Amino acid sequence: MKAKVNADAVRLLDSLAGRRKALRMSLRAVAERSGLGLRTVQRVLSLRDPSAKLATVIQIAEALKVELRPREAGSARGAQESGRLEGRAPGLDGSGNFGFGGASHSKA
Repeated sequence: MKAKVNADAVRLLDSLAGRRKALRMSLRAVAERSGLGLRTVQRVLSLRDPSAKLATVIQIAEALKVELRPREAGSARGAQESGRLEGRAPGLDGSGNFGFGGASHSKA
């Protein structure tokens, strides 16, 4: 059974993966800068780990020099127009895992 993944979480992780590529930073470099294991970084940035902890996502974002800030629901357009990548608290479930709940997403 496939877990439902929050669409905002997927966009955030896609943005982080795109930032890594734009910086031409290897997965190993992200792992080293974040203090995370290489496999963890690979799983999170490839969207194979929909249950990534928020703390893990924050560590990856910091390694990529991306500032994550909470925003109000429905303000994604403003974040896109400003060029800032912003996190969204409603993408969290009660356990601190990032990505569960909300709309389902299938990678095309």
